[in-house]
Amino acid sequence: MELDQLLMQVRNDTIEFATMRPPDSPFSTLDRRVVITGPPEMKRLAATGSVQVLHELVQLLRFPGQAWAAEVLLAAIDRKSTRLNSSHLG
Repeated sequence: MELDQLLMQVRNDTIEFATMRPPDSPFSTLDRRVVITGPPEMKRLAATGSVQVLHELVQLLRFPGQAWAAEVLLAAIDRKSTRLNSSHLG
């Protein structure tokens, strides 16, 4: 499947994800990471490791129907942003 076709599947109403802590972490809420669980197209995007995918996901942040899914995918790809986001969850 081409990148454009995968990106068209990035939608707020279909993304599935979970957060997990590293197995060796003594903390239940710190250092959690986002794991994409579905649909398969979004799992593929998260696993590509492509810089082009990152750029395309940033562009999707402008579209309300895709912004949340793009943000979740970016958090799954860049684990540092997950730490920053989770530290602000009151």
